[in-house]
Amino acid sequence: MELKTTLLLGAVLLGALAGCKKDKTPRINTQITGTVKYQDGTPAMGATVGVDGLAVQAVTNREGKYTLTGIPPGTQIVVALKPGYRPALKRDVEVPTAGRVTGVDLVLEPDPNYVPDQIKIE
Repeated sequence: MELKTTLLLGAVLLGALAGCKKDKTPRINTQITGTVKYQDGTPAMGATVGVDGLAVQAVTNREGKYTLTGIPPGTQIVVALKPGYRPALKRDVEVPTAGRVTGVDLVLEPDPNYVPDQIKIE
């Protein structure tokens, strides 16, 4: 009796496992790469770059270069931010279903209205 029960449970488990489907959600293997510079052409190290409306971000390296990964296909807006500068935007960046978009370069311009945080020491 125990053998029949064990075999029956084994058959039920195998049937259940055979019925399981793999996750068919497509993986997004796209990238956007580029450089962020200041108006004078020097690299903007430490700028935050992202895609408008997405939680994907990267910080530029000492050469001002960045790579954003996992960007959904379609038309995107790339944004660079750094305190003391106006946001730099690149609109109509076409991201393919697979591959890499290169040369999405941005230029940061000083924000004349920027007031740095001040710490008062007494």
